This record gives sequence, structure tokens and C-alpha cells, in this order.
Amino acid sequence: MIKYDVIAGFYYVDMTGLVMSAEIFELNQVAHELNRNLIRLRELSAS
Repeated sequence: MIKYDVIAGFYYVDMTGLVMSAEIFELNQVAHELNRNLIRLRELSAS
């Protein structure tokens, strides 16, 4: 079962799905990149 943690900003597999597939890993990478860009934008607009 794949869930998306909005606050942490990444996909994770709960206890019912112990195997983390490459696809989920890809989604994690993309989500992290997006978060990093969003944070950068917030910092720029705040200054």
C-alpha cells in the first residue's frame, strides 16, 4: 500500500507492503526535487 505523506513530502510503503519498488524510489526523488524548489521559491519571495 503506497501512501503519500504530504507533510514529510515523500512516498512511503506502510507495513503491509514491505518491498519498496524502483517506481516508488523514482517518485521520492521527484517529490524531493519539487519540495526543494518550493522551499527555495518561498525563501526568495520572503526576502
